Amino acid sequence: MSGKELNQLGIILKLLCLLYVFSPWQASADDIRVVTEHLPPYQIVEKGQVIGGSSYLIMKEVLKRANIQAPHEVLPWARAYKMGLSRDNTIIYSITRSVERELLFRWVGQLQHLNYTFVSTKYNQDINIKTIRDALNYRVVTVRDSFEANSLQRMGFKEGVNLYLVVDDKTVWKMLEKGRADITYANTSIFFEPNVDKCLFKEQGPVIETFELYVAVSLNTDEKVIDKLKSALQRVKQAPSFKELFNK
Repeated sequence: MSGKELNQLGIILKLLCLLYVFSPWQASADDIRVVTEHLPPYQIVEKGQVIGGSSYLIMKEVLKRANIQAPHEVLPWARAYKMGLSRDNTIIYSITRSVERELLFRWVGQLQHLNYTFVSTKYNQDINIKTIRDALNYRVVTVRDSFEANSLQRMGFKEGVNLYLVVDDKTVWKMLEKGRADITYANTSIFFEPNVDKCLFKEQGPVIETFELYVAVSLNTDEKVIDKLKSALQRVKQAPSFKELFNK
């Protein structure tokens, strides 16, 4: 190869490097998975598709600004959670940040603020809860692998004794209505849930815990993905048109 050809090759390589550095980075849908669940008023799902909700609208804009093209996959929470634990480059929302989960995910940013309390049916007059110790005397039901399940086990509830673990929130409310469980542990936003009849349920006792809902990613997610998401989320939080969606 002549000296002239070597110079030309060097120029081409430099141009390719510059294009790589300065061209907009875009994650492929083949690499990135975005998983979520039906969780009104944050994610509202109909016929297997997310159609609304404050967190969904936030994340839709975040992904757009981060130039990440991937569909929002709706899964039962246990499956979404396991995918977030085991699959690289998985984005999961809305997920409660807790002590048990702190080292299991990379935390991108906060989406919502939650207050947790015990909930029962209104017609069950025998329930009187003022403390966690009081609650331990009743049968509680919640979703398997959920934040609520972790919290209840930490409080002292035991599966097979006074803790029932089920596949989804719909089953939780059915068990309460049919008297197969006495209480559940939920954040106060559940009263916005279309499937929850506000006339049937009531809060029992004070707020027990306060936590935040986050968007998180699996541990081995590409650093470029994480940086893009964090930057995009901060820009969305600063946008006047989106401020009212946070902590809604």
